[in-house]
Amino acid sequence: MSIIRTISVSLAVLVGCHPDEALADSRKALSLEVNPEKFNASRADIAAVCRSAGYQLLVNMTEVPDFTVNISRGQHGPIALFQRGANGEYLVQLATEKTFWAQYAYQFSHEICHILCGYENDYRGNLWFEETLCETASLYCLKAMSHEWRTSPPYGCLLYTSDAADEEDSVDLGGRRII
Repeated sequence: MSIIRTISVSLAVLVGCHPDEALADSRKALSLEVNPEKFNASRADIAAVCRSAGYQLLVNMTEVPDFTVNISRGQHGPIALFQRGANGEYLVQLATEKTFWAQYAYQFSHEICHILCGYENDYRGNLWFEETLCETASLYCLKAMSHEWRTSPPYGCLLYTSDAADEEDSVDLGGRRII
């Protein structure tokens, strides 16, 4: 991935693009594999929340190559690992469980932003900038999802409560409390 994609993500987030206004759409590029072990939640629900979070960014991007993200439960905070899976898939570990859907959404959107920025295990001198973009992307995704899910929750299921949207400035996001 290139710096152009990094800038595309940041601009889409900063200008507050909405899916109905966007000319780009790379949602089809994302495939998810979920290992539900230790999450204490259903694979389908985890995938629906994470897919929705990823789509909020991808709908504003063009020419994103197909990629797969394998999601599992981590023990030491959310992270997009530098190593890849056996088939080249990205490995993302989330530090949440049960039905804390806002935490899944926030953490996954942060980690997928790292992937879309083209993170690499090399020079990390500008990591602060990438982290700033990914934090912004997470907040953007939560807000976009709150609007989308009011009328179109994933597969007709009401996983989402309006509390997260109504109180988006004070939601516990799994290790990060936004106030």
